[in-house]
This record gives sequence, structure tokens and C-alpha cells, in this order.
Amino acid sequence: MTDGIAQASGRGNAVVYRRTDEIVSRVGHLGRLPDEARHRRRKAVERMGIGALGVIGIGGIALGVTFTDAIGRIGMVIIGKS
Repeated sequence: MTDGIAQASGRGNAVVYRRTDEIVSRVGHLGRLPDEARHRRRKAVERMGIGALGVIGIGGIALGVTFTDAIGRIGMVIIGKS
């Protein structure tokens, strides 16, 4: 009984592997990008990186201003001015 199940399972696995190989052979070339697309992608990534640096810079400025204002307020409390 288990031999029949093992044989049926083996046949089913063979079909799955054969179909998977067929699909990979049909769409495998889609994984390779042409040089122009690779260059365009590289440029897009560079632009995103520059944009991210700009956002980080603006965030740094906001933190710096907030920190400076907080230090000024603490100084005013210590000195006693309102």
C-alpha cells in the first residue's frame, strides 16, 4: 500500500518539477535587465539617495533649532529671567 502512495507521490512531484522547469525556461530571460534599464535604475537610486540626504538635512536643522531653543530656555530658568 505504501509503495503505491510513494509511486503516486513521485509521479506528482515529477510533474510539478517539470512544469516548474518549463516556467523558469520561459520567463528566465526576464531577470536580465538591458544595459539601458540598468543605467536608468542606477540614476533613479542616486536621485533617491540625494533626496534622502536632503530630508535628513532638514530633520537635522529642525532638531538643532529645537535643541538650541531648549538650552536657551533652561539657561533663562537658571539665570532667573522670564
